[in-house]
Amino acid sequence: MQESNNTTIRIAILGPEGTFSQDAAEKYHRNRLQNAKLELLFKKSIFRAFKSVEDDEANLGIVPVENQIEGSIGATLDKLYESELIILGEVSLHIHHFLAAKDGATDIKGIVSNSVAIAQCSEFLNKSYPDADITTAASTAEAMRIIAENKMPGFAAIGSKSAIKRYGLEIIAENIEDNKVNITNFIVIGKKSFGLQENSLRKFKTSISVKPSVDKPGLLCDILYALKKQSINLTKIQSRPSGEKLGNYIFFIDLIGHAHDENVALAFREIKDMAEVKIFGSYHYNGD
Repeated sequence: MQESNNTTIRIAILGPEGTFSQDAAEKYHRNRLQNAKLELLFKKSIFRAFKSVEDDEANLGIVPVENQIEGSIGATLDKLYESELIILGEVSLHIHHFLAAKDGATDIKGIVSNSVAIAQCSEFLNKSYPDADITTAASTAEAMRIIAENKMPGFAAIGSKSAIKRYGLEIIAENIEDNKVNITNFIVIGKKSFGLQENSLRKFKTSISVKPSVDKPGLLCDILYALKKQSINLTKIQSRPSGEKLGNYIFFIDLIGHAHDENVALAFREIKDMAEVKIFGSYHYNGD
């Protein structure tokens, strides 16, 4: 997207300041929107980030969709399915976790962070702080803010290095994630009217949901075979309960290719005889 320096792009993300979502938004701005001024709108939840874009408060939203270790973010998938917003891009971010405390305190009785970060650092926590009380927060940045304001004396927080700097904390331990190749994918969401310039020379990824409209043995195999026949490579398939009836699922699929590619369009037409297909968007593959 070509924007003048006088243009301001408002992006809704999970707050407060210092979240990995902020790191992802700043990376996307550097790589795709560098000619525009960035304004970040910090929201308390993924739902509110979506709503900010739906209500035209923000031009775009950037929300986490999948972590290499913990898998897909259910709240993002559910909101994608409900919303009319589309995916306009993605950002991949290497996640490194740090343990920090106020004034570098070492007598730690408890640790606070969001549930995903705690899970990603479980081996470190079990080994180094087996008796510590573990408390969850809405985000890693929120955990840092709580510690900085001394609302939980004796506690340390897990989060990003940038959040530690923002909240004036001191690092106790660094790179404490169990898997050192820890990547989170974020999606850029927006309205169809907010177009980003496409480069046809780059690879595209398409994200869809598939909701079966018939109930028969081997239905999922038939759906996947329709994609296989067209030599379409899948990068993800994830099931989520439909919420309508126990045992009914919606499948979220990422595939390589554009929805307008002939082979992809042919596969979608075949699948639509068996299921409801919703296309969330076609966007640059790892288009940071």
